[in-house]
Amino acid sequence: MVFLENDTFLLELTRLFQKSKGTGTGQVSIVMKKYNGQDRPTPSLKPKKIKDKKGKVKETIVPKPKVHPVEQHSCLMRAKLHNRKISTVVNSKDVNRFQLAYCNLLKGNMDNLKKLKKTKSKTAKATS
Repeated sequence: MVFLENDTFLLELTRLFQKSKGTGTGQVSIVMKKYNGQDRPTPSLKPKKIKDKKGKVKETIVPKPKVHPVEQHSCLMRAKLHNRKISTVVNSKDVNRFQLAYCNLLKGNMDNLKKLKKTKSKTAKATS
């Protein structure tokens, strides 16, 4: 996954929307979540069996790596189209500017949405 600057992320996101419109296939999926500064997945805490020199089996639990507390809250934005993935980290001081640009980008590129036609379902007749 490629980490980009905020403005570059928005430009690449525009390109992803244009690619999905041009080919007519695929959908752009966007995820926004809280970012705690961790860039690798945490290992599971399953006990591992290790043999001694004497052949005895011991179980040890691998401790989780320490995550340093983040001084400033930030969020992680990810976008994906087919196998192309991009992401960026938005700091709390840049959120307002980023959200305005992101909102305008979505308004401009979501012009292909269609209203769903609701069909009337047959209601079951009540028996007395």
